Amino acid sequence: QLDGKINNMLYFPQIEHLEELVHGYPNATFLLTFRSMEKWYHSICNWPPLLYAHRLNDRLRLANITGLPPGKGNDLQEFSDFWCNHVQRVRAIVPSHKLVEIDIDDPTTSSLMADMFDIDEECWGHANVNANLHPELDQNQTKGEMPWYIRGKIMVRGKNGVMRSKRNLPPSPLVNVSGGVDTLKIDVA
Repeated sequence: QLDGKINNMLYFPQIEHLEELVHGYPNATFLLTFRSMEKWYHSICNWPPLLYAHRLNDRLRLANITGLPPGKGNDLQEFSDFWCNHVQRVRAIVPSHKLVEIDIDDPTTSSLMADMFDIDEECWGHANVNANLHPELDQNQTKGEMPWYIRGKIMVRGKNGVMRSKRNLPPSPLVNVSGGVDTLKIDVA
């Protein structure tokens, strides 16, 4: 995950410097995650789950993000417009053979990711869950900071059964271009 804060404002280099990332990492695989706009908007309006925290939608509205200038993002339609434009921008910049689009609401996502990246399906998991919104999810099964990630193992098993160190995974980095919200990450370090 590349996002963070600069001058106490959200900053998304994966959005702001997408062209530079594509050119600077010519062997990278770029990931673009999708989910229902209604679910995403509901999620960002309730994240973080702390009682007196500034919600993510408010922080995004104040940030100056390409495609979402300050003051925009006041409702579901404005966020949906931003997201649709962002997706079109990513598709225009990232070569199609380097872009993987992922529906995180699809229950077969872990199987698809296992097939694409030759890593056991059980290595993929769901995290970053707001227990106030999703009490039905087993919090003991959700770890990490990202919704989809490879659990922090020293060794991972390829689909062919061969165990290998995460340090020996293919050197092609994965770059999340989803803006840091409900994203996919593989930690190979």
